Amino acid sequence: MRACLPSLLALFLICLLPGASHAAPASSRFAHGFVIYKKVPSDQPVHYGGMLFISSTPGPTYLEYDVGQEKPIFLARDLFVSEINFGALFEADFTTDKHVEFCKGIQAQLNAAARQSPGMAASAKAAVNAIQAEVDRYEKGYVRIRGAWVDRAAHDANAKAMEQARMAKAAADKAEEDKIRASMAQLAAANKVRQDNLAFNYASTAARYLATQENFDAFVGDAVNVAKTGGTLPVPITPDLPGLIELPQYRDATPMLWQIGQSSSETSGAMICAFNDRSQLTAVDIVFYVISDPARHTLLNEQEIEGLKKLLGKFDWQLLDGLPDVLAATRIKAVLKDKVESTKLTVTRLTLPKYTVDYNVDFPVEYIPTGQAQDPSQPRQQQFVLLQIRPAL
Repeated sequence: MRACLPSLLALFLICLLPGASHAAPASSRFAHGFVIYKKVPSDQPVHYGGMLFISSTPGPTYLEYDVGQEKPIFLARDLFVSEINFGALFEADFTTDKHVEFCKGIQAQLNAAARQSPGMAASAKAAVNAIQAEVDRYEKGYVRIRGAWVDRAAHDANAKAMEQARMAKAAADKAEEDKIRASMAQLAAANKVRQDNLAFNYASTAARYLATQENFDAFVGDAVNVAKTGGTLPVPITPDLPGLIELPQYRDATPMLWQIGQSSSETSGAMICAFNDRSQLTAVDIVFYVISDPARHTLLNEQEIEGLKKLLGKFDWQLLDGLPDVLAATRIKAVLKDKVESTKLTVTRLTLPKYTVDYNVDFPVEYIPTGQAQDPSQPRQQQFVLLQIRPAL
């Protein structure tokens, strides 16, 4: 094609169109455009030729055209006039009126080329007819999807069903996301409540002691270690016990605080307990104060002590049996030490079939109620007692 292009070749290339009468190899591809060219540089438009092509590659001197044959065709640049590009018109999905409009635009250009030069009329008209066949199929109620023509009504129904399924999934996904956000917000709110509970200034001295960050951390660390071993306590206390106050969760431990007898007095005892992720009780610490009149050997907070006895009885009444000996031993040690101040002293460990209990007791000290002056005629003593209840060793 360096000097001219045989007109028979232009007609042969009609095989690049769908439904062409010429049998095309199975590997053939559809035309992506139509090139208009001169046969010699001096040609006038009436003598122009035209051919279909699959692809074009520009070069410095020649333009290379893939026409579905074993070898490409080269067109000298001075013979090139113009190209009408189809794109993937014969291969892409054909589903809307916009595709019809695009086809009619291409047909108009091809018809203009055919009127301009009889030499390209046959191949241009063949392309126009092939494009019209695509339009006719669409207008008869078919659409092309992934290269196959299917009934439009069935396709639209399927597309509608798919869109409804997509929307339903999107709605379900959004609902799930909203649920997760709500759960996270609820969790954050619950965590704030737990943190506030830990920092609360309780009226009960025992509750304040247990909710001190240092003591709380030590208890939770112990509760987590117990949970790791799989140890649990019998269930006299459950997470739904009225009056339980939730404290910050830590790994496998869910700690809760309870004021014994639900009293809010300064001398009322308190309990901190931990549950594992199956809501099984794993560890308990109980703090109470024995407020007494040493001269009269009487308790001044008998109501709180009675509440404590009821609580310990929920576990095992034998826990109470060891308590008098613990207090007596502590008083003896206090006398022998000549009232030298000391820190908490673990006096004894009581081992029962289902429990191991450590009794930690402070020496008696002078007790002055908050905001009150001590009356010398009414001496009072306060003794701190901590019971650490764990599963039997």
